[in-house]
Amino acid sequence: MITIKTYGGLGNQLFQYALGRALSETHSLPLTLDTGWYNKNFAKNVTPREFLLGDFQCNFKVASVITFVTSRVSRHIHIGKPYITEKEAFVFDETLSNASAQGAYVDGYWQNEKYFLTIRNILLKELQLNKKLLNADSYTKYSEKIMRVAQPVSLHVRRTDYIGLSSVDHICGIEYYKRTMKEISKKIINPTFFVFSDDIEWTKIHLPKEYKYEFVEANNSHPSIDMILMSLCEGHIIANSTFSWWGAWLDPKPDTIVIGPQIWNSTFPERNIMPPSWHRV
Repeated sequence: MITIKTYGGLGNQLFQYALGRALSETHSLPLTLDTGWYNKNFAKNVTPREFLLGDFQCNFKVASVITFVTSRVSRHIHIGKPYITEKEAFVFDETLSNASAQGAYVDGYWQNEKYFLTIRNILLKELQLNKKLLNADSYTKYSEKIMRVAQPVSLHVRRTDYIGLSSVDHICGIEYYKRTMKEISKKIINPTFFVFSDDIEWTKIHLPKEYKYEFVEANNSHPSIDMILMSLCEGHIIANSTFSWWGAWLDPKPDTIVIGPQIWNSTFPERNIMPPSWHRV
């Protein structure tokens, strides 16, 4: 059995699920997810999150309490299946697959597409909204708008929790969006920008006025809807956020244009989780 510890927001959960799904597929082992992190009281410097993978058509079971306890025992006294932790942020670990071949409890963020690129087609099928959300009014409303527009481009602005967390010191500001919008407009003529943000009012005030916009609102309870709406667009301007990373990655079109920040994380400025085909600005 492969057991993945899940924590963080939806983007982080998807990286963790994608890794687990790839290991499960490679080794023909069942996949369980440890969701215990979401049942605790969050510290003041941690953004409260919900477990949201149920919004999709994922293939997993929630780990039992017994799995939760035995995994922590094995971490300290090294009995049972191995407890594997991530060695370096954003860096692909070539030893992970073999180390988990007989089953493992796996703990980390795993933000590198090399872990799951081989099962991209599986993930594109499973990471679609469940039937309930596909019929949600907000999904229907904006998906129809995207389909009616000739050149829809998703644009993601993440502000509120990044501004409030001292651990994040590199935020994509208005100059970044001016540059990226100008750049993508050279490749996608006369785009309409579908704006996704946790601070939509800020975007209405500060984004350049010379472009056409559709501001996507009212999906706070189901951010998965926003993510899938992003994937329907013809091009993508992402923030240094795993949320919009997945919105772009789930776009199945092979020639889609994605633009993201040159520096993803100031702690590791030389490491960037964007795929090679995406453009860095």
